[in-house]
Amino acid sequence: MKKVKTLFFWTICPIIASAQTYNEGTLVISPQTEISTVGVFTNALNGTVLNDGTLYVYDHFNNEGLVTFTPNSTTGITVLKGSKGIQNIGGTSPMDWNHVQFDNSSVQPAFQLSNEVTVFGQVDFLKGILNSNAGQIIFENTATAIHASDESHIDGTVKKIGASSFEYPIGNSGYYRYAALSAPDVITDSFTSQYFFENPGILYPGTKKESTIELVDHAEYWQIERTNGDSNVLLTLSWNEATTPPAIIATPYEDIHIVRWDPVSEQWTDVGGVADFSSKEVTTLMKPVTSYGIFTLARVKASNTTVLNCAGVPVEIMNLMSPNNDGLNDYFKILGLNLCPNNKLEIYNRWGVKVFETRSYDTKGNIFEGFSDARLTINKEKLLPPGTYFYVLTFRDENSAMKQKDKIGYLFMTY
Repeated sequence: MKKVKTLFFWTICPIIASAQTYNEGTLVISPQTEISTVGVFTNALNGTVLNDGTLYVYDHFNNEGLVTFTPNSTTGITVLKGSKGIQNIGGTSPMDWNHVQFDNSSVQPAFQLSNEVTVFGQVDFLKGILNSNAGQIIFENTATAIHASDESHIDGTVKKIGASSFEYPIGNSGYYRYAALSAPDVITDSFTSQYFFENPGILYPGTKKESTIELVDHAEYWQIERTNGDSNVLLTLSWNEATTPPAIIATPYEDIHIVRWDPVSEQWTDVGGVADFSSKEVTTLMKPVTSYGIFTLARVKASNTTVLNCAGVPVEIMNLMSPNNDGLNDYFKILGLNLCPNNKLEIYNRWGVKVFETRSYDTKGNIFEGFSDARLTINKEKLLPPGTYFYVLTFRDENSAMKQKDKIGYLFMTY
């Protein structure tokens, strides 16, 4: 083993160093072992840090070597707990972390990222904002983010890889303003997202818009890019009375949509959406052919509401169900869809996780009765919890000039 220029012991008690910690050997932190560094922690070019225990970092963290953990391990957490002000997370060699805690309230932003960090486990935002504009943080397929808030989030670009739904822990200027994507179909699909609390009209004028758009949010916008894959996903943008103009989030909520800046036509275009006031979110379907880029919220003209028809017959969607076997609204009813059997219905929960999917709905007993048929559901005999769900209905109408039709909306389930 090469020399490690720091003192450590295999113990569950923290080891406090009084000066800079410089590792140029192999540092293995075993499970149930804790190591702390008070001064600047530098992992040198030939250094290796294998963290399966707990590493407390109280100052800057620089990496020129290898920082990793045992693959498929459930342990290994890096705790960035600043005690001297801003913590720089830098170096020229990327780092792999399993779990991480951000816990520094001394200054804002508390963390400056100038390296590339990939997270595979849980990221706990306790205290402190991470500025990632000079670096990149990547969430792998199984990675999750919890406790993000105005006091602790990521200000900059966040990348997510994998086939799991994800709520981006992003914000700007001290405001946490997430965007969320439902689970892609393929584990290699990836997206990036960033929030800007600034007037998009400087670069993307709100006066340049489709005729169906009445008013564009002039205070904020998101940049969302697809970096790999072609899955259909649901895009959700949040709103907040502290940042979103009151005119945008006024009633009726049905007129709140998501809009995208089209660089070809140089105008804002309506990409649809269903607003849920209880969660303060707007959700829409993003198809593979949909371009990504700059998004924000807007109000559309009331006359922009279209009636969904199948073979000339209105399709009536009953968006209230109560699966209690009383004979009333026991399942999700869609009237008139039988004339267009070439259809597909998907139902998602509040977090964008698909709980039901079928084709040719209600033709062979394939109805949604409040149970999940998702692949990873543990107990498929147990009813889903009451609350708000949303559906995506697509069908082909051979009797219509616009043969492919789509509808996204909310389903309210009570008992």
